[in-house]
Amino acid sequence: MKYFCLIIAVALIVVTACKTTSSNKTSDKMNADKVGFRKPVQSQRTAAQFTKSKYAVDLNMLDAPTNMPLHKRKDALIIKLSSPYKSWRQCIAQNPKINYFLVTPGDYRKWGDFRPPSSGTLQQMKVLMYYNPETASPYSPPHPVQLKTLKKEVVIERFRFHEISNWVMHGITFRGNQTERRGKWGGLYNSFEEEANNNVLNYCLIEQVVTGNGIRISNSHNNTIQNCVIRDKIEGFTSDNIGITISATQGRVSRGNKVVDNEIYDVTDGVQLLYMEKKGRNAPTTGEVPGTIIDNNDLYITKRLYTYKDGEEKACAEDGVDIKVGTKSSLASDKVRVTNNRIWGFRTTDTSCSGSSHGSGIVIHRNASNILIENNVMFDVSRGISIGPGTSKQFPNEKVTDITVINNIFYNINDKSDNSGYALVSYMDARFEHNTIKKAKFYLGTGNTISGLFANNLILDCPQPPFKVHRNARTFKGNYWVVDRYTKHIEDSKAEQQNRVVLTSRYSVQGDYVFYRKRWTKPERIIIPDIL
Repeated sequence: MKYFCLIIAVALIVVTACKTTSSNKTSDKMNADKVGFRKPVQSQRTAAQFTKSKYAVDLNMLDAPTNMPLHKRKDALIIKLSSPYKSWRQCIAQNPKINYFLVTPGDYRKWGDFRPPSSGTLQQMKVLMYYNPETASPYSPPHPVQLKTLKKEVVIERFRFHEISNWVMHGITFRGNQTERRGKWGGLYNSFEEEANNNVLNYCLIEQVVTGNGIRISNSHNNTIQNCVIRDKIEGFTSDNIGITISATQGRVSRGNKVVDNEIYDVTDGVQLLYMEKKGRNAPTTGEVPGTIIDNNDLYITKRLYTYKDGEEKACAEDGVDIKVGTKSSLASDKVRVTNNRIWGFRTTDTSCSGSSHGSGIVIHRNASNILIENNVMFDVSRGISIGPGTSKQFPNEKVTDITVINNIFYNINDKSDNSGYALVSYMDARFEHNTIKKAKFYLGTGNTISGLFANNLILDCPQPPFKVHRNARTFKGNYWVVDRYTKHIEDSKAEQQNRVVLTSRYSVQGDYVFYRKRWTKPERIIIPDIL
């Protein structure tokens, strides 16, 4: 039972993990859908459904005290479409003492990019925020996803911060329409670049980017993207259109940037820690991204990006999180953390319409180092996590090191195209502990000469026999396999190093794992049955 206590700790990922009554289990199982889930239950939109990331920035500065509403402050300016400005730059430059720019609903794309000419301070940040005096809560609008339906958005072409710091953008839709690419009109990427530090993008919608990525963070520090929706690649099914990229050029770092509490979907990769390089691909110019945090997000693709060829289901997309670079620093504070996320829907890439990938929830390669993957749920993907290689003949100066994968849930790792169905694939030393794997074709794939640790994991309903990996490749201890029947291979292997193999009939089910997804667009309740 000690092992189950460790597994139950995974429940910290989301707002609720619970056991259902036997009567509820019976009725729910009768409604199981074809991927193994019980049908999602449409839930009421309440704050209690979703946890808030502990890394989120507290924006109490946006609250409107009753004794001094924001719009009555001396350092506040109400902006309307009829305001006498031709650009955002002009508006801000002509109002240097203004800290609160309160923008009423309208389409401001004719004003061009939001590219402020001056910074705020840590003590007094500058704020661009939605403001609708026609409502009872003028400072607290619905999410821009809902404002779009209500036709009450504040729409801006895009934002660009270059050496500009200490701004908050809140409640804004960034949807460009001034750029044409391959016959489609939309916007260019949004960015924090070259010492654009300590900025917060909160409660915003980014969509319709036709070239580049939704957001680029480069050579900049401590920026936070939270409570946002980033979605819908429309560049055409021929090249990358990533939700968020974080990178640094050679000899530099982008430190402490955070992506938390967002919904990022139908893009090539949800978040990518980008390896910078010159043309020619083996001329690296990359820096490091210490202290990056990717926490408590929904990262997924829908059937909109699926393709079907020769009986295989593939996608014009790649991975949920693509980690190509980390940090050589061994400091705990510099560790790259991917934690508490829900990742689903990814398939092996259709190379005719996107890049190349096995459709992993998370892929770790190139020059990634000092990476922690913890408390995530990956389900309905072609692979769970792919790691490596540790070194590469093609890129001999690159190395993947210090990778820890702990306390994650992998469920329904599908086998809908070649070389899929692996919960974990590793071609280098890595640490896998206290993970739960259910309904995968393979729990682990490794190279021939790889060492590392695979310990205290629970494996349920996987056709791959226990220990059926390279026996000298990895240290196995304290794992718990649940199988339908014993085979000669299992009998011959014997349970070394305190591993256990039990029959399904002897496995005591503790309960179901319940969580919520689609935080901002359409909250849904999901149950992974009989896993705790």
